[in-house]
Amino acid sequence: MSDLTELITGLPCFKAPSNITPLGGGITNTNVTVEDEDCKYVVRIGSDIAEHGVMRWNELALSQAAYKLGISPKVIYHKTGVLVLEFIDAHTLDEAAVREPFNTNYKPCGEDTPRNWKMFAFSNSYFLAISN
Repeated sequence: MSDLTELITGLPCFKAPSNITPLGGGITNTNVTVEDEDCKYVVRIGSDIAEHGVMRWNELALSQAAYKLGISPKVIYHKTGVLVLEFIDAHTLDEAAVREPFNTNYKPCGEDTPRNWKMFAFSNSYFLAISN
């Protein structure tokens, strides 16, 4: 983790980063929590994986749009391969919790959704790609 620590301590958004701790999840990226002064952040490190449709510019654009809608943490900093977000002290919903009526209510993205992101078209093209 020393290369990762070096990368994080060199980010200009942090003054004195500490307690760099691995965070679970991250199928296509590495996630860690970082404390800086009195705040906690999530740093996501990952690159594009074109064959799977993982494009970090999409992740950034959707994170920013979701923040504007009040459904995602604020993007603090980004550069190629790095996304720094506010940390939200919460837990991941399991399958049963996702189905609870309260958790199925969502705000449609509407005008704040990036114009070049079409979820169903993307899903269909991915399905076709992996089917061949």
